[in-house]
Amino acid sequence: MNNLEIRINNILIYFLSSVLLIISSCDLIKSRKWNNLKNNGEVYKKDTIEKFFHSILDDSETVWLNKSYINFPYKENCGNRIKVTCELSDTAILWLLKEDSLSIANQLIGDFKQRGIAIFGGQTIDKVNLNILIYTEDEISAFETLNKLQIPYKGEISDDKEWKYYSNLMNKNKQWIRK
Repeated sequence: MNNLEIRINNILIYFLSSVLLIISSCDLIKSRKWNNLKNNGEVYKKDTIEKFFHSILDDSETVWLNKSYINFPYKENCGNRIKVTCELSDTAILWLLKEDSLSIANQLIGDFKQRGIAIFGGQTIDKVNLNILIYTEDEISAFETLNKLQIPYKGEISDDKEWKYYSNLMNKNKQWIRK
């Protein structure tokens, strides 16, 4: 290698190191901001739950959507989507829903919040199932919390850092009738 090649290599190394430092600094700043929000309790917005009813022929669905998080800037920090499905054929589920249609969702959110950040996205009830949508910060606490549920359920945990499932549910509400 001649001197010119060595200088070019050194400049490239310096430039790439600078870029990596800037990127890691930005990530560190975002991480600190997220931790400050969590520690100060500022992650949660006041829930704005809207109820919709959708019916096509014999098939109907009631939907509760938490519209407070449509433009939530920290979705990537709560990218673990949890969908809990309960069959309406279970009398315990029906009894709880009869008392309060959001009682199971509220209980789940309370349980998840004891372990970390958890956000209620929405709930649907059709003729067969109750489906509850929650986003959490920590996948491990999601498994631990789901394992302690006292009601029969099917749980699904997946990565959804962009909240696509939530967005799709929101977009569908445009054609639903408010109840």
